[in-house]
Amino acid sequence: MIGERLSILYEKMFELGIVSNKKSFCSLLNIEYGNLAKYVSGKIGFSIDSNRYEALRTYNISAEWLLTGEGDMFVSDKPLCVADNDNSEYDVNRKRIPLLGQKVSCGPGQNWDSEDNIIEYIDVSELSPSIHGKDVYAFRAAGTSMLGAGIKDGDIVLFSAAQNQKLSDGIYVFGLDGEAYCKRLEFDPIAQRIKIYSVRVADLEKAELLTTLTASDPGYAERFTLFGRVFSWIHVINSGE
Repeated sequence: MIGERLSILYEKMFELGIVSNKKSFCSLLNIEYGNLAKYVSGKIGFSIDSNRYEALRTYNISAEWLLTGEGDMFVSDKPLCVADNDNSEYDVNRKRIPLLGQKVSCGPGQNWDSEDNIIEYIDVSELSPSIHGKDVYAFRAAGTSMLGAGIKDGDIVLFSAAQNQKLSDGIYVFGLDGEAYCKRLEFDPIAQRIKIYSVRVADLEKAELLTTLTASDPGYAERFTLFGRVFSWIHVINSGE
């Protein structure tokens, strides 16, 4: 079904960072966002007009594959091209990091890293060539609560969401009551307790304890979500600095 191939195409373009969500996918292919689910389910038919054909050609997507399922998804060995002024090819080796929003959706059946939580993708390959791995995400720091650790207001904070990390005291990105934060966490595995600190000065002994969470607290699992440990940040220079 063409609906299945639309879903496959979206997943591929999302994986490569060409689109950040289904709305941008629809915009790129001249699809009405409200009709996408109907195309995928087969409730309405999908055709390729001249505007859609030009969009497919720009990204080297095979119209024949999309309509019939025959042949390859792409019409060349180097599939997706960035539709910019110089028509340069998209380099799949460049590392595009999902930038998460301040508000996070972590309710039942929802993932913190879903497309609804991703604001945009940022390319950090030139600034930090060593960054690699599919579990790397970014978060824009807000405020001066981590100034003592070197993280300023507006800085891009990079963190690893790898599942095999050992939890030890350090700077983490986490969700609490629907908001995303970057703070220092201290873990007490025996008491199953997490202490959350602001670090406004470099001296950790002067860090401000904001709150303490205990696994036995009512609603703990719904209130708190650990996203990952911070391993780097990029200072964003403002015009006034």
